[in-house]
Amino acid sequence: MFPGQKDDSTDELTDLDNIESETEGDELIFFNYGISEEKALSLDKSFVLAMSSKSSGSSIQVAAGLSNNACEVLDIGSKGITTVASIPNAHTLPLTGVHINPETHMCYTSSLDGYVKAWDLRSCKKPALAMKDDSEEEGRSGIKPITCFDMASNGFLICAGTEEIDGDSFLLFWDVRTGTLHGGYWETHTNDITQSEDDALQFCLNTEDSVEKLSWLSDSELSCTTLTRQVQLWNIEEACPSVLFRRKQIAKTAQISQVLLLLVDV
Repeated sequence: MFPGQKDDSTDELTDLDNIESETEGDELIFFNYGISEEKALSLDKSFVLAMSSKSSGSSIQVAAGLSNNACEVLDIGSKGITTVASIPNAHTLPLTGVHINPETHMCYTSSLDGYVKAWDLRSCKKPALAMKDDSEEEGRSGIKPITCFDMASNGFLICAGTEEIDGDSFLLFWDVRTGTLHGGYWETHTNDITQSEDDALQFCLNTEDSVEKLSWLSDSELSCTTLTRQVQLWNIEEACPSVLFRRKQIAKTAQISQVLLLLVDV
């Protein structure tokens, strides 16, 4: 049985803290990587807060949202790393998400200032669209701080999550072709939404922790990073994670003696 998988005979999760050696842990979790190219995005000790990447022909385009409220878009190809676009002061408050689509020359950014903005990378002097929600819902009014967003696979619909506002959080939906707010969901979460999808509720998985980020691995499997630095691998049909990497084990295997940094200093 692979360490961390469920034992069908007992239906219990094997704890990865019980592996016999660090060498075994290295083989389980980590691969050896080296830096092939690097580029400084800022000279004022800013941090990368969000990233998005998409293939574009023989190269890869990467968008990075920085702590100085700027967004940098890079192309990584045979000629190394080149700058595609630089958007200073993209927002008035910290960026919370970026999404790049090289096929349409568009890059999208979100921020705690309450806006999701669409930028045409061929001309970034001003946003092509600036989407917000300042409508009143049951007495709640004002701009809703955006904490995360995602785009539907058809490229037409954006779903954004907000901070908790008066005991409630919102999922908001915009049509990116017109910037029109189609509506939203509320009374679904009672704390800040950290990652959003464009579909309505289909599965409910209890991580027994605060969720920081999700990523789909296949149509039926996903990974989850929690705020206590656990990594959980789930099959959406199961009642518990199939693999659990605890913070202590990850740090031990990576031979890291100090707390893992969440942000990358560039």
